Amino acid sequence: MKKVFKIFAWGFGGLLLLLVGVIVVFALNFDPNALRDDITRVVEKETGRQLTIEGDLDVTFFPWLGFEAGRTTISNASGFSEPVMASFEAASASVKLMPLLRRQIELSTVTLDGMQLELEIKADGSTNWDDLLALAEEDPDEASDPAKPGFASQSLGGIRLTNARVNYIDAESGSDYRLRDLNLESSELLPGEPFSLEANAELESRSLEITGPVEFAGELRIDDDAVVWIKQPSMSITASGEGVPGDSLTIDLQAPAMNLVDSKLTIDTPELKIAGSGPGEPYKTIAAQIEGKSLTADSSKVLMNTPVMNLVLTGSSETWSAMTADMQGASFGLVDFDRIDLPAIEVIGEIKGPELPGGRVDLTMTGERLQGSIEYQNIAIDVVRGNVLDLAIFSKKVKVSKFIDDPTIEAPIEVSQFAPRALLKKLEFEDFVTADPAALSSAKFSGEAYYGSAAMGARNLKGTLDQTAFSGSLKLMESGETQFQLVADDINLDRYRAPAEDAQAAGDAVAVADIEIPAEELKTLALDGTLKIGKMQLIGLKSTNVSVGIKAAQGKIRVNPASAQLYGGTYQGDVRLDVDGNLPTLSLNERLENVQFGPFSKDLFDSERLSGTLNGRITAIGSGMSSNAITASTNGDAVFKFSDGAYEGTDIWYQVRRARALIKQEPQPAEPAEKRTRFADLSGTAKISNGVMQSDDLRMVLPFMRVKGQGSVQLLSQEIDFRFQGDVVDRPELDAGEDELVGFTIPIKVTGTAAQPSVGVDMGGYLAALAKRKLLEKLGVGGNSNAANAPETPAEAVEQKKEELKDSIEDKLKDKLKGLFGDSDGG
Repeated sequence: MKKVFKIFAWGFGGLLLLLVGVIVVFALNFDPNALRDDITRVVEKETGRQLTIEGDLDVTFFPWLGFEAGRTTISNASGFSEPVMASFEAASASVKLMPLLRRQIELSTVTLDGMQLELEIKADGSTNWDDLLALAEEDPDEASDPAKPGFASQSLGGIRLTNARVNYIDAESGSDYRLRDLNLESSELLPGEPFSLEANAELESRSLEITGPVEFAGELRIDDDAVVWIKQPSMSITASGEGVPGDSLTIDLQAPAMNLVDSKLTIDTPELKIAGSGPGEPYKTIAAQIEGKSLTADSSKVLMNTPVMNLVLTGSSETWSAMTADMQGASFGLVDFDRIDLPAIEVIGEIKGPELPGGRVDLTMTGERLQGSIEYQNIAIDVVRGNVLDLAIFSKKVKVSKFIDDPTIEAPIEVSQFAPRALLKKLEFEDFVTADPAALSSAKFSGEAYYGSAAMGARNLKGTLDQTAFSGSLKLMESGETQFQLVADDINLDRYRAPAEDAQAAGDAVAVADIEIPAEELKTLALDGTLKIGKMQLIGLKSTNVSVGIKAAQGKIRVNPASAQLYGGTYQGDVRLDVDGNLPTLSLNERLENVQFGPFSKDLFDSERLSGTLNGRITAIGSGMSSNAITASTNGDAVFKFSDGAYEGTDIWYQVRRARALIKQEPQPAEPAEKRTRFADLSGTAKISNGVMQSDDLRMVLPFMRVKGQGSVQLLSQEIDFRFQGDVVDRPELDAGEDELVGFTIPIKVTGTAAQPSVGVDMGGYLAALAKRKLLEKLGVGGNSNAANAPETPAEAVEQKKEELKDSIEDKLKDKLKGLFGDSDGG
């Protein structure tokens, strides 16, 4: 910065002195063009540079002694890229004659059009102005010699640059700055008096990959010590390009005053304002304004020191229509134009938008120190504490990398204990009601948070939700996919479900809530993760070692593999939901092995009517816009087997004995202490068609019977209707008279619902079977013969009796013939 200022001051001053010299020479010569060679020789002798005056020279004499010159160039130092260091297309200046007689200089406005200045630093640090500075330092200041006469006063009507270009190339640092279309104009310049200055240009930096217009305005005063005072400075730049976050940025600086001493810029005022605006994710536009008290800048650093620094951000985006934030900090700085250093920062702000709860979200943040590098694009903030939505967030260190090219953020975070239910209320989830009002009362977590262009999330998550401890990781991909791996120790998910509706009266069909499938929302769902839970309760069922894999993409959701241990057995499943077609389609492939069905049924249906060890599987598929529609359209098949079980509430053998005693008008048997029907085996297969499960090969082994049957279950209403035929088998335990039931077929029916089944002997069928047996006995058939061989109808019994009589007559005739003709062996 110091070199640049000296260069510009020397260069412009040199040009100005050159013009004044030319005016004096012109005053002594009537043909200025004849002096081209003389002027060129003098410049070359004094500077070693080649001066070339390509255009015409013209002189005026009264009332101003002035000149006009066409294109003029001065050569560059050897070894540099450009052959010409400085040039202009046209120049004009004049000095008033009469004041010269009074030893006063009054210059008119000096005008340069098309000026081009090349400033270059080579890789070894040498510059194309080193030789000129050396010459300037060798010549003593003649004005300081009191023995030599001087001018009593000087004035300059102003300076005007039009269509100028300044190129600054630094091969040592790799930086470059170019000003195009530079226009500059000042008011009259008087020694020690202020003057106004306005300038505008197009700035370009290939190294920073930025370009954009620059404007400056202010009132300047240069005192005797070469201190430049600037009053009411106003500067703005609108930069665009790949080197600018959001591709566009506008910065405005305003302050009551600043000064420049030996290339050191200082602003010391209570009303410094720096403002910037431009697009930036997640906002379409974003604007910032800093209000401070002091700023210091020199060739090595820029420092802003203030007890209070206010930063106001405003912006808008598609998500949030407006955002504002106020920030406060102690100080900040740019050291070596690269390193950023803030001893402490404090952020107090709010985010506004109609989509936000209550239209706004307040936030605060403090940091003990912020350090960073612009060149390496990194920032580190120590001991950060923040609060948003009453969440207290702490981080030992926040690291930001590549904040211009590809921003990434990493920070270990701790979120103190908070109430999730209160947070949901702040987020306006007022209708979020849980079965357990005490659920969502406490949570906290910690982890390693990160953000990047490809993903954001947290690693090494650890925390608690109510009484549940969890750990894992979470990643939100730029593509919209959510990846997760979560592990929980013990959770009762039923606490977090919606409150259950009133249970229906016993025996009624079970009411099933019809859940609409949100197909459009599920089409955009993208998940890939695993969930492991040590202990879990869901819809009343208790399980352990739960492991679930979930994937969702392009409208296809799959839960696989899914496994758990429950009620002494295991579960394995593969569940798929496809919402990509016209109708959502759900498919199941599930298996239970060695599950104790009694406690399973107790927790699921609040009933232990049926017990035993269950093994089974089901494969099914259904389509529809709601859960009930899918159930009603389900097709598939199932296989099941219960072993060593019992049905509680009914003793089928007691009902058979009781029915027999009633028909025979015998005393009723003693009622058993336990109404239970034990079975060794209950098995079958089933076909599912349009929501109805039909089985035609049911088998059951009871202590006194072998049972087979068929029936159906309505999956939606869970209504059941089964008919069984039980064949009584001979057992030593049969009481007197009960042996006559051996071979007899007992009809049994099961009706009701899966949750409240009704099991009993079909008395109507039983009485019909007994009447059939009586008829057969009167006809002399049947008896205790196997009922499977007994005739089905009385007509069949008569025909069977005729055949038996015919066979009996034939046997008797044979015996008579034998007696008549004698025994053939004894003859």
